[in-house]
Amino acid sequence: MENKEFDFINDEVEKEENISKETPVNEDDFKLVNREDYKLDQKFETKPTTFLKDSIKRFSKNKSSVVATWIVGILILLAIFVPIFDTSNLNSIKNNEQTYLEPKLFNAGSGFWDGTIEYKNIPYDAVTDCPSPDVFRKSAVTDLKVDSTTSFTDSYSLYGKGGYIRLNAYEDSQYDNNKVFLKSTNSSVDLDLRYKTTLEIETSEEEIQFFRYVPYQVKFSYVTYDSEGNLVNNEVLLKDFSKEYSKITLDLNLLVGNGIYSNPSFEIDIDVTGQDTNKYYSSGILIKSLALKPTTEVESEEFNEYASKITALNFTDANEMIGRSSKLEDNSTSNPGFYTCSGNKNLYHAEITACSFKYDTYEAAFGKMVKLIDNETMKTYKRKKWINYTVKDKDPVTGKINFDFKILNEKKSPVIQIIEVQKTDGDVVTTSFLCEVYNYRFLGYSSMPRYIMGTDKSGKDMFKYVFEGLRTSLILGVVTSAICFIFGLCWGAISGYFGGNVDLAMERFTDILSGLPWIVIMTLCILHLGSNFGVFVLALCLTGWIGTAATTRTQFYRFKNREYVLASRTLGASNMRLIFKHILPNAMGTIITGAVLMIPSVVFSEATISYLGLGFTNLSSFGVILSDNQAELLQHPYLLIFPSVIIALLEISFNLFGNGLRDAINPTLKGEGE
Repeated sequence: MENKEFDFINDEVEKEENISKETPVNEDDFKLVNREDYKLDQKFETKPTTFLKDSIKRFSKNKSSVVATWIVGILILLAIFVPIFDTSNLNSIKNNEQTYLEPKLFNAGSGFWDGTIEYKNIPYDAVTDCPSPDVFRKSAVTDLKVDSTTSFTDSYSLYGKGGYIRLNAYEDSQYDNNKVFLKSTNSSVDLDLRYKTTLEIETSEEEIQFFRYVPYQVKFSYVTYDSEGNLVNNEVLLKDFSKEYSKITLDLNLLVGNGIYSNPSFEIDIDVTGQDTNKYYSSGILIKSLALKPTTEVESEEFNEYASKITALNFTDANEMIGRSSKLEDNSTSNPGFYTCSGNKNLYHAEITACSFKYDTYEAAFGKMVKLIDNETMKTYKRKKWINYTVKDKDPVTGKINFDFKILNEKKSPVIQIIEVQKTDGDVVTTSFLCEVYNYRFLGYSSMPRYIMGTDKSGKDMFKYVFEGLRTSLILGVVTSAICFIFGLCWGAISGYFGGNVDLAMERFTDILSGLPWIVIMTLCILHLGSNFGVFVLALCLTGWIGTAATTRTQFYRFKNREYVLASRTLGASNMRLIFKHILPNAMGTIITGAVLMIPSVVFSEATISYLGLGFTNLSSFGVILSDNQAELLQHPYLLIFPSVIIALLEISFNLFGNGLRDAINPTLKGEGE
């Protein structure tokens, strides 16, 4: 066995040597301390805070919630003050001049939100240099651009021209011969064959897809009386069936051989045969014009009068003829003739010149226009010293009433000039004035009105209408949410705190009630009790509290067995104190979020039920506005865009605000606001 030797080392000596070598100790390193001057506790430099202040700090750190709060606040302020300070009358009768005005925030011509609307492919009237002058006011048209190309139409247009009469033939035996008639309907238009008279018919063979041209004939029909005075119908063939598609001239003086010199009742028949028809093709002819042309070597006043009457039967414009035929009656006395058909007479390829332009709806509604003003209104203007006028006697030559007119206040006078004075003599002598006026002044405005959100079909200011509806919807939401929150909080607290059989019975009742669709409950309440504000609140509250109750019950089950609750119960705290002092404050974050989010939910529910036609009858709300304007989406989309944007802002902002409020009042996050 190997012998080992051990050396014993004195640790204390070695430590002292190390200290002396590595860490030199000086007397100055030690200082005598007075125990009285030594302070163990110091005052906090920060100020004490409360739960409310801490919640506000946490809430302010959530930027999206802060922005949402501002948006909700602005919407609420607008809902309160816009209906108060906006003087627009939403209950006025329909004003046709103020309907469908475009939204206007900037001056016309700025190109955006300026009260103008852009139109394209509108028929252009070259006579008035205006698009559809019966629809659009020329003074309100800007940036007019007439299209260089011409479009065609196969239906009558007030601003169309030319084209053809498409006379169709049928294989059906009902129309052995399809006829178009030119009838004389005025007994003063006699056919006088003392003058040379021709019938000129122009047809066309323009290529039409799936159309087959067929032969046609021309006949002259007239009425005579026999020796016994009986009515006899006669006809003379002027052209037999043939495919002669061009301009043909037929001599009516050939009828003289039949003893016809004058006849006030006649018609010209153009017949087409259906023998060449095919089920895959339509058949017929195209007639461009039909004209009676009387001539004489020596013109006289009598001939000129006859020529003007007989040529009034002519048509050289198919579009005009179709329009004339649709308006005249057989016994018409104001028009000498008309065109009718025993089969199918259509227009083909009438020309329409289109244009594009911008239309200032405010200039059209409130600008200069001609109006008939009654005598009392003119006296009012005169009494206010806006104008001065004097009505004199009639002019013996023209028969018009003479007058003097002068504008006294150009800034307030609606009347620009008096065009004509009209006077009616009867039991009461009344005078009316045909005047050119500034219509906005005539309607009572001091300046040209401007509607930020436009107007609807009844002339209502959408800006006031929308925010009045928002006010109604918000009041409905707040009232309903408050009732549902209070009742649901109490129900859920009792159910969650006591548990057992109490919870079981209450939950079964809740399950049965929640199984009923809310829209069915709403509909039944409205149908039986009416659609007023109170009924809506009742219907929404019948099942609206269930969500709050369920959330409260869940939170109470979560917190009721916590240590601090058990400790308080051990110290003798009552059930009410445990519920409202210890459990509810900790559960309030989630519960309050649900209560806040209930407001936009109620607004949305009301909009849904109103969209189905069961909205308020005497109140405006978002649902009523959207329901009334749902048919205007394509023609006037702003009537739905503005309310939809506001209701979307309301929904999103309330959601963000509720989320921020939940985090702010959560006790477990206390102190994170520092």
